[in-house]
Amino acid sequence: MRKLNERGHEVNSHNTISQWQINGTPEKYCPDIEDLTGVRCELLSPKTNWSVLRGPKRRNRQQQVA
Repeated sequence: MRKLNERGHEVNSHNTISQWQINGTPEKYCPDIEDLTGVRCELLSPKTNWSVLRGPKRRNRQQQVA
């Protein structure tokens, strides 16, 4: 919670985070939480299309040859 607040978010209580576990994490917090913890945005907020954040996927070498 403290680390999120240091990044400019206003997370005021542990209760808030408990609610995120039940209802899903709000999208605006996910990139910072991923950066701090390594937990992927897709797990924190699965209903969101995170491909925008991830960018286009690189094709593997076999796809490039075919």
